[in-house]
Amino acid sequence: MKINKVSPYGKAVLKVAAIIVLLLLAFALGRRSANQPISVDKELHRTQSRLQYLLMNDGSFTQVYLTNLTSYIRQLADMELYWINLQIWNQPNYGKIEEEYGKDEKAWQERLEAEINMPSDFEGGSMAPMDLNLRVTTLINERIEEIKQKWMK
Repeated sequence: MKINKVSPYGKAVLKVAAIIVLLLLAFALGRRSANQPISVDKELHRTQSRLQYLLMNDGSFTQVYLTNLTSYIRQLADMELYWINLQIWNQPNYGKIEEEYGKDEKAWQERLEAEINMPSDFEGGSMAPMDLNLRVTTLINERIEEIKQKWMK
């Protein structure tokens, strides 16, 4: 039985990502005033944007690092999408839109599965996971905007 272990480099990347998220959340808590509540989805999006900036503007990373970084960006997008969904589900009028929203969610899940199962231009190479993460992140971010426009009241 082969056990996949995280390399020391991978552990360092995980620690850096965790520290970045914690620092950003601490910063957000520090800025908060009594009249200005924290917007979790905006903080998640802001962190995602900062990591994307790092991804696009520093050419010194190895492929493993890039794959891990895009995985974190994708996870942040997933968290933001889930947070937006929580807001939709907790709207006072959710009962009125529940059936239609359920159909929309089912269509979204089908689009997501199709994107995940679509072969990459880099199939079989070390860039394939990074490419998948970037494509899915783009789709998730599009879904977030779609939900905000269509379902948030």
